[in-house]
Amino acid sequence: GQDRDQALQALSQSQSTFQAIFQGLLDAAIYANLDRKIQMVNPAFSSLFGYSTEEVLGRTTALLYAHPADYLKAGRERFDGQGQAAPGTYTQRYRRKDGSEFWAESSSLHVRDRDGHVLGMLGTHRDISARQVAEAAIAEAHARFAAVFHSSPLGMAIGLLSDGTFLDINAALERMIGYTRSEVVGKTGRDIRMWVDMDKRTEVLRRVGSEGVVMGLEARLKHRSGARFDGTLTRAKRSP
Repeated sequence: GQDRDQALQALSQSQSTFQAIFQGLLDAAIYANLDRKIQMVNPAFSSLFGYSTEEVLGRTTALLYAHPADYLKAGRERFDGQGQAAPGTYTQRYRRKDGSEFWAESSSLHVRDRDGHVLGMLGTHRDISARQVAEAAIAEAHARFAAVFHSSPLGMAIGLLSDGTFLDINAALERMIGYTRSEVVGKTGRDIRMWVDMDKRTEVLRRVGSEGVVMGLEARLKHRSGARFDGTLTRAKRSP
């Protein structure tokens, strides 16, 4: 009757809306059933993975993973037939049709029927290879800096530009001023009375803030014991 026709019309509209959203997603999208067989992909999927729709329909998602162990692990953690696995966002390494591997940020959610039964899994995937490379380069640069910082024979410190609060000092500076790192971090040169001339400290902070770097500035400093010594300071402002 009329109610049935209206229900069918609503269902058709709902399906059309879903199709439009699914096909228009900028991220690669895959819908797989409980057997993990691919039922639907969008154009962005073909662009990212290199497969046409016809090449993947009915095949398991195993062909998309870089390593078989990753496919099995994903099944245990996120593709529980009883819907017990928690959907969410994660990073995963995949393999394109041409054999090249890439990292993607993936999100998944369960698709359920009206009674709450799990029908399958909808997943979206965004290539983050460039981000991974950039993060690895940053991590390597930080590691190199840390190695130079801690092994340098010159006294070095990292501090806040606003008030000179120490964030870290190296072993060479510990020996120069007679304080350990744990005694200094969180304090300023004023707190540990490291400066003989406090006006000089104020000048250094001001010049670093305005000029970005101060090189070869001579200053009179104090050891923890009270002994005074001459130092040549080079300070630079780190870009964010």
